[in-house]
Amino acid sequence: ILLCIFIVLSVKSYGQSTVCPTFHIEGPVMIYQEPYRFTAVFGDFDTSRLKLIWTTSDGQIIEGQGTESVLVKPIENKSVIVSLEVLGLSNDCPNKVSDTLSVKICYFPRMIDEFFVSADIFDKNRFENAILEFSHDQSAVLFIIESFKKNVSQKTIKKKLSTIFKLLKDKKIPKDRIVIQIFREEKTYTKILVFPKDVDPIPCSGCVQISIEEDLKDLSKLFKN
Repeated sequence: ILLCIFIVLSVKSYGQSTVCPTFHIEGPVMIYQEPYRFTAVFGDFDTSRLKLIWTTSDGQIIEGQGTESVLVKPIENKSVIVSLEVLGLSNDCPNKVSDTLSVKICYFPRMIDEFFVSADIFDKNRFENAILEFSHDQSAVLFIIESFKKNVSQKTIKKKLSTIFKLLKDKKIPKDRIVIQIFREEKTYTKILVFPKDVDPIPCSGCVQISIEEDLKDLSKLFKN
């Protein structure tokens, strides 16, 4: 399961003189929450006398400042803008050149627990342990996946989900930090995960997604076919 937002790396460009450098930024197509390297490629142009200044917003340069290649670590869960300013060019050249590279930053939701129980059983202890672990991260969203066999009745599903919502309410989990997805598949199981608060929930096909108990009326969508 991947959750993705965009990092935009941008370098301004001016001028078309043949004596002036042109370059592009090379980097991975997709990155995760680890540091990744981005490189300004100048081709045959001699950059030994140039001063290269990298800057970022919502990102941290942890290696390579002043060189043609930097290691950038995303900060929190925001889009990152990385810019490069080139100084020391001849008078005929502007001091900035440009290329833009868009790279997806993706997040793996962290699995807290996964268990297989009958649809009419609520494993309160496992839910409570998962909520306790989730509560340690105030920036996270609690993401619960409930899958039910296709022969499980709507009444049984509603009863179990209502029990889950009651527990979440008792534990004072804010509504904006809860996402529940309900599937009808070949197996009945529960998965409890956490993911960053500012990242959109994982899109699902053939499921119902709810965040408050009032949304339970939408369960009828699962029983149309």
